[in-house]
Amino acid sequence: SIGTPWLGRSGSTTEEFFLPGVVRSALHRRWSAHARITPFEQRRTWHGRWRRRSDRTRSMKDVRGVGRDGLERKRCENDEETKGNAWDDGWVRDLPRRWEADDFMPPKKKGEPTRFLYVANCGTGVGVDLDDVKLAFEEYGEVEQVVDGNVGKGRGALVYVVFKTVEDAIQAQEGWSRKKDPFIGGRKINVQFAKVMLQPEVQQMTVAAVEDSTTLDLPGLRLFAEFVTVQEEQAMLQEIDKGAWERLAKRRVQHYGYAFDYDTRQVDTRKSLGGLPKWTVSILNRAEKADPLLVGFDQLTVNEYRKGVGLSPHVDTHSSFGDAILSLTIGGHTVMEFRKDGLHKSLVLPSRSLLVMAGECRYGWQHYIPHRKFDLIGTEMVSRPERRVSLTFRQVRQTPCTCSFPNQCDKTTDVGKLPPVEQNFVQEMYNRIAPHFSSTRFAIWPKVKHFLETLASHSLVADVGCGNGKYLGIRPDLAMLGSDISEELLKICADRGHDVAVADGVHLPYRGDCLDALISIAVLHHISTFERRQAIVKEFLRVVRPGGRIFITVWALEQENPEKTINRWEPLPQRKEKGRDFFVPWHLPLHRPETAAAIKDTQNPTEGERGVEFDKEKQAVVFKRFYHVFERDELADLIESLPNTEVLEILYDRSNWCISFRKVIN
Repeated sequence: SIGTPWLGRSGSTTEEFFLPGVVRSALHRRWSAHARITPFEQRRTWHGRWRRRSDRTRSMKDVRGVGRDGLERKRCENDEETKGNAWDDGWVRDLPRRWEADDFMPPKKKGEPTRFLYVANCGTGVGVDLDDVKLAFEEYGEVEQVVDGNVGKGRGALVYVVFKTVEDAIQAQEGWSRKKDPFIGGRKINVQFAKVMLQPEVQQMTVAAVEDSTTLDLPGLRLFAEFVTVQEEQAMLQEIDKGAWERLAKRRVQHYGYAFDYDTRQVDTRKSLGGLPKWTVSILNRAEKADPLLVGFDQLTVNEYRKGVGLSPHVDTHSSFGDAILSLTIGGHTVMEFRKDGLHKSLVLPSRSLLVMAGECRYGWQHYIPHRKFDLIGTEMVSRPERRVSLTFRQVRQTPCTCSFPNQCDKTTDVGKLPPVEQNFVQEMYNRIAPHFSSTRFAIWPKVKHFLETLASHSLVADVGCGNGKYLGIRPDLAMLGSDISEELLKICADRGHDVAVADGVHLPYRGDCLDALISIAVLHHISTFERRQAIVKEFLRVVRPGGRIFITVWALEQENPEKTINRWEPLPQRKEKGRDFFVPWHLPLHRPETAAAIKDTQNPTEGERGVEFDKEKQAVVFKRFYHVFERDELADLIESLPNTEVLEILYDRSNWCISFRKVIN
């Protein structure tokens, strides 16, 4: 039966298996001379029967993947020893599979039930034994495996519980959700459904990779095969391994010339690391001979990619780097994909090849390497190497970008477009921490309360950046309207009965000259450029009637206790404007119910979403929030630079700069 791995006769010279005839015949040919075959692994063919693999059959070259049922599959390509003994169509399933943390996708909202459970605030990283986890879940059905989330490699405190059936997993998820005290090992857990990481057999591959860059018809893209020799490749790898590696979430990097900041995707031109290594001179000279325009490269990033690790979709920052980007692949091949406006193109990067991206390819197309262990090259599924190293050469830009691709340009003049730093480190961060952030925001600031109390009854007032709405209900006799860029915070406002709308401060959903007053508390310091800060204040003036008053507060560079604040924040590259930019941490404790969703960002951070870390000491997920901290007179200068304004009061209070002004008609 299927439930019996194999049937044999004790003492027989050849063990009998309940398998299809063609497979059984092959087994007899391979194993007729062996009385006992150990060790062995249980394997299952597509016919649902079982076989045993000897040490000799393990010499078969293979490619692995994951089927839709979550079982590992393997394509066997017989070598000379096993030639003629292929299994039916060559596909084999492994059962049971040994799962790893990288095999899973974090849960999403309203995800479909699977036999995989994501259990947050649990695991060896927080002192919970995996055997205890398994025992706690076995009351709902047969547990196949418990997988540790591996805190030591940048993940949060979590485990994955793999059930034998989806039905058992559903019972477990519902059972733990109903418990008043869902604790394991003294830890309050949160249980959700997880999914298997998409592999080539499951993943919808948009297009098979090609090996000739000219067939992609992508302007500015060129690939030079065998750009360096095997000897040069090995020499470079040796030199690189002598250098100091910086460890990111899933790969290691080295920087030369200038350090690259993965959070802002920029370089600080004031902090040079020195020239490029001597061993790169021959590469750059060869590139210049291939194309005289490929000159002036002064920044190098070396990336080490282990099998299964990729690169998230992005366009190299226009404001930081020049027209051409070179990428030399050594140590192993990979597949790079390009996408734009729904179009996808895929190119094989062989080992020792040089990729050139310039013009439209560099500025207008996102490029990336999918996070997977196999690639579809032509009609073949090809396994990636265990290690690949890339050398990316760039030229640091000294002048403003003048490209013709505003949709991808970070220095577009469209102030109404939300910059990536605000999208990733303001909007998305507050969406993720909204419940916890709201629980800490209940105290009413006296200065704000005083401003609201000076308004006439029945005034129409807007709170721009209202957060959880704590100021919307101070005076019941005022008609208060709230807006914020964080949808999750506004859901809290709506649950409290407030009138709110999702809106960027540059585009407020109000008629002109309709408001009697407007407040914007601790908002303007989240805006990343002077142009956008100025545009937001202009929008404030548009919606406020003549004579209407506006009250704004921002964080001050002159902090009252810098040792606990500004000295602990992460400074960002200084720009040619007043104030300073920082990443300010927000600690989300692991015991919070929303932490389960937040931890997913510690597992698969992307290049544009690297603002999440795990603090093992504080047992918290740490989010980075962008702040432009205002220096003295900066806020006043901003207001006074605009027409139709009259400053009423400027004050410093609790490490904040505050300003009150009115709209006037000149």
